[in-house]
Amino acid sequence: MPTKWVVTTPVDRIDLDEAQQGQTTFTVTNPTARVDRVPRPGERCIVASWPLGEDGRKLYAGTALGTIFEIRVSSGAIVRQFQPSTTVADIAISPDGKTLFVADGGTAVFMVRLATGGLNGSVDFGSNVKGVAQPPTAKQLWVSLGNTVYAAPAEDNSFNPNLIAGRVTVNGAQFTRITFSRLGDTAIVIDDNFNQLVIIK
Repeated sequence: MPTKWVVTTPVDRIDLDEAQQGQTTFTVTNPTARVDRVPRPGERCIVASWPLGEDGRKLYAGTALGTIFEIRVSSGAIVRQFQPSTTVADIAISPDGKTLFVADGGTAVFMVRLATGGLNGSVDFGSNVKGVAQPPTAKQLWVSLGNTVYAAPAEDNSFNPNLIAGRVTVNGAQFTRITFSRLGDTAIVIDDNFNQLVIIK
């Protein structure tokens, strides 16, 4: 069946064709429910909650139980899994495809080296992180902390949360997911409290 869209429910991944007919291709425990377009062969893109790996043929899915699954796109097979934290609130992949950033809703963002699946360090932001992203330049690590979106600059193979590369605060907002435009000149942040998207340029 030619796949046009993927629907991820709390228990299954379902591929849909143009006529919206579907079939279940694999089951993952407790992923975040969402709908994403399937990338075309050779297309490199980052899907917010299921970012593509370096070669464009792997997806990374984080679960509420803290497990990260590496999934082969062509077959839907789970290649490997690792667990950098006890739960996953958000994940993001570095522009070079070598590092997976994992926010578990606590104060730290964990950095996982994708070549090994091992922990490569963490950055403590001192406040609960609900969203994480890295712009195409990889010069900062952006996080959402309640009503603030904050950018920590890169420093010595990590990020310094004590320095401010950028900050946006909206009174009453509850920011979660962050994603960037392809050029990195625009960030889009979900505000769960006001049920809106906030565009940062």
